[in-house]
Amino acid sequence: MSLAMTQRAAFAAVPLAARRMFAARKAMDVTTRAAFTLPPLPYAMDALEKKGMSKTTFEFHYGKHHAAYVNNLNGQIAGKDLESMTIEEVMLKTWNGGKPTPEFNNAAQVVNHTFFWESMSATGGGKPTGKVADAIEKDLGGYEKFVEAFKAAGATQFGSGWAWLSVNKEGKLEVTKTPNAENPWVHGSTPILTMDVWEHAYYLDVQNRRPDFMTNFVENLIDWNRVEQRYLAATNEDFDRARRVFEAATNECPNWQKPWVSWAQMEKRCKCDGAAAGERNWGACRDVLQKGLLLNRDAPALLQAWGLMEMQRGNWLAALLLLDRSAQFEPRNRPVLRWAPVVEARKTVGQRCRRLCRSVASGSGCNS
Repeated sequence: MSLAMTQRAAFAAVPLAARRMFAARKAMDVTTRAAFTLPPLPYAMDALEKKGMSKTTFEFHYGKHHAAYVNNLNGQIAGKDLESMTIEEVMLKTWNGGKPTPEFNNAAQVVNHTFFWESMSATGGGKPTGKVADAIEKDLGGYEKFVEAFKAAGATQFGSGWAWLSVNKEGKLEVTKTPNAENPWVHGSTPILTMDVWEHAYYLDVQNRRPDFMTNFVENLIDWNRVEQRYLAATNEDFDRARRVFEAATNECPNWQKPWVSWAQMEKRCKCDGAAAGERNWGACRDVLQKGLLLNRDAPALLQAWGLMEMQRGNWLAALLLLDRSAQFEPRNRPVLRWAPVVEARKTVGQRCRRLCRSVASGSGCNS
């Protein structure tokens, strides 16, 4: 499939919803100027204090440990092909079939920690509901048996590591543990929940009482809504949900061009049906996606569809932000990041950024 992409459109304005979605990246306390930056927390550092995880723990665990993994990784990959990859691609490539290269530990720890922060919320706790609750009952024998197995995984992990709830290759839930930076992704499973059992995750709050930390995590911190979203994504059920949200949004506005905004058109990766038609209907199509994302802002299918349509328009920066975000929520969307037009767009945007930085540094402004 070919797309008409032009140099002049590389830095076209990012849509409002996309700007809002990614604005938090600019407000990070700790950043780097290399390939990767420290992902923002999904809540304030003191948001979980009443839930048993202190601001001090976040200041060290997130602000020091997590940031160090990012900075160390950037130092390791500087000047290598790994710089052009996503963090997930770096992690999987450096796993090297079970013979990890030196970059793996830092890349995996960046991914693991981001996943861990997003597994918790200030409204967390309680018991799971929905599809994931049904799966826990079916695959693990019920919630109580899950809790027993999950805490046992954390308690029996000698030294540093992680406890996981994942969807395995057969589509079934399983509880596992991994040492150090290792995770289920490198073994072909899709995690939907993790618990960090490295000492720095709990020592400032409960000292050496790992069982107390695990009990509090399970009872008070797990964001089961997020776990449900991940389960639906891992089992492809969020694809149908995103389609229903998208179709409901289009049905609210019957005057929109249905062939352009239909799900079938999205499944074709927004194949252009003519430049003129694309121009006429682009605004309406983007409005549909914005509405769908307001109803279900984490729907990877919607994010990917919007990103691909931004590619079609030549808005490469917006497209890359949206496609990267989609791949973060749904690992099965990662192959599109290796699609030739996307790879080419990323190279061009990177080149433009480097030229801009050089021109600013030399005092020649942005016209060079």
